[in-house]
Amino acid sequence: MKYQLLILLLLLNLNCNTTEPPPPGNGTLSISLTDVSCTEAWISLKSNGVTFPVNVNFLADGSTVTQLNNLHSSDTTVYIDSLLPNKTYNIQAIIQSTNQYQATNSNKLAVQTLDTTSNNFTWQTYTFGASNAGSSALYDVAIINENDIWAVGEIYMDDSTGNPDPQPYALAHWNGTAWKLLRLKYFPPGSIGDSSTVISTAIFANNENDMWMTGTVVFHYNGIKWNPVYGTLGAEGAIKIWSDGGHNVWFAGRNGLIVHYNGSNWQSINGVYGNYEGMDVKSNLVTVVGYTGNQSIIVTVKRQ
Repeated sequence: MKYQLLILLLLLNLNCNTTEPPPPGNGTLSISLTDVSCTEAWISLKSNGVTFPVNVNFLADGSTVTQLNNLHSSDTTVYIDSLLPNKTYNIQAIIQSTNQYQATNSNKLAVQTLDTTSNNFTWQTYTFGASNAGSSALYDVAIINENDIWAVGEIYMDDSTGNPDPQPYALAHWNGTAWKLLRLKYFPPGSIGDSSTVISTAIFANNENDMWMTGTVVFHYNGIKWNPVYGTLGAEGAIKIWSDGGHNVWFAGRNGLIVHYNGSNWQSINGVYGNYEGMDVKSNLVTVVGYTGNQSIIVTVKRQ
């Protein structure tokens, strides 16, 4: 009888332990906000003790908004778009459960998207050039602030007698109240006699005391005066200018023109052909975009 009772207790004990233990957790997740706009958010994701690779779902108010598949990094930034302006979202990152691991949930992060600006704009139109003086055009603009704007090009006006003036204005400057047209002239190196009138094709402003302009010739503005710069290795043919706010200035133009100025020396970047329509500089890489024939071109040049 005692043996029968012992066997019964053992059977009961076995029946109570048939449920397998839950799988172990897969580390921890934490998220924080890096940046946010009206419809986008950049979320920093950090993990600790996670067994890679993993798939991570990002939920906004309980609905999946983006996924990271086959993640191998413990520190990454996730971009979420298609959000609504002026709304608070509760965002959470989740590693789904598997046969080996339980689901791992991050903290819940409240993200408030920015509101849109008003669409009630007041537009003002300004016309430059005399209709009978020639074909006027503006090619580029630099905005320091709402009371300091520079536009460049070739603007033809009538002279004081009412007749067409063949000498163009190269600059239009907004001082917060009115536009003032400016004519720039220069003496070509080695020339004797009259000066030449400038036509401008591009301008870039670091601040109100440091601006670069190119066209017929390269000019630098020091806050008081536009001074011509010579020996620029063809930078006067540029249609785009970029500067890092220091001594580095880049000029890009058609027929493969890329010229760099480091504050004391000019350097021509050779060996590239094409027509270049845009330029930007990030870190130590200069990126130029354009076209040659029927093909688009992206050129990167490493800044020394």
